[in-house]
Amino acid sequence: MALARMARAGLIHSIHVPNADDEAVRDLIRCREDAMLDCRQARQRLKLFLLRNGHPCSGRQAWNEAYKRHLADIHVFEPAKKLTFQHYINIVTERYERLQHLEQELQIIAQDWSWYPLVQYLTVLRGIRFLSAITLVAELGDMRRFANPRSLMNFVGLTPSEYSSGNRQKQGGITKCGNTHARRILIEAAWAYRFAPKVSRELQIRQQDQSLNLQQRSWEAQLRLCRRFAQLKHRGKEHNKVVTAVARELLDYIWDIAQRFDPQSQHIG
Repeated sequence: MALARMARAGLIHSIHVPNADDEAVRDLIRCREDAMLDCRQARQRLKLFLLRNGHPCSGRQAWNEAYKRHLADIHVFEPAKKLTFQHYINIVTERYERLQHLEQELQIIAQDWSWYPLVQYLTVLRGIRFLSAITLVAELGDMRRFANPRSLMNFVGLTPSEYSSGNRQKQGGITKCGNTHARRILIEAAWAYRFAPKVSRELQIRQQDQSLNLQQRSWEAQLRLCRRFAQLKHRGKEHNKVVTAVARELLDYIWDIAQRFDPQSQHIG
C-alpha cells in the first residue's frame, strides 16, 4: 500500500530494464573483460617468475612476436624451472588467444545489434575506440532516458559526494556508485586528453565514414577537454582529480550524441 501511494504521488520512477539482446551483448562484453583480467594476471605471474630468476622486464612489454622471441632467448638451467617457465608461457599464450577470439566474436555479434550505429558514432570521440564505445552503450543502455547530463553523471558515480549539516557544506570525492564498468572506461578515455588537440591518423580513420556534424562535435570536445585538462594541471590539481573531472565532461558529450540518436531510423537527428 505504501508503494502504491508513492506511485500515485509520482515519487517512484521506473528503472531501465535491458531486453534480451542488450543483456546478451553486455554478458559477452563482461566475459571479454574477465578474459582480459585473466590474461593480465598470467602475464604478471610470468614476469614475477622472471624477476625472481634474475631476468627483470624493463619498460612496457607487449605480447607480440618480438617479445616472444625475447622470452625464447632466456635460458633457465634447472629442469623444474624450465618446466615452470614453459608452463607460464603456455598459460599466457592460451589466455591471450582466448581474448583475441572473444574480441573477434564481439565484432561480429555487434554488427547485428540495434545499438551498433550509436557505438560507431561514439568512436568519433578521442580516446573511445570500438571496445570502449560498445562497453559504454551496453552498460548504460538507452541514455535518452536521462533528462540531463548531470543525471547520467550521478548514475555512473562521477559526481562529488557531499556532507552537509545546517549552513555547513562540504564536498568529498566522487560517489563511485552506479556502474563501475562504464566509469572505468570513461576514466581510461579521459587520459587521452592530456595531450594537445589533434586528429590522429587512427582517429581520422574512425571518423571518415561519419557525418561532418559528428566530426565537428568531436573536435569541439577535444578543444574543450584538452584545455580543461591543461587548466586543472596548471592549478596544481592531482592527476586523478584532473582525469576524473575530464571524464565527467566527456560523459556530457556522450550524452549529447546519444540524445540525437534514433534507434528506429538508426541515425543522428
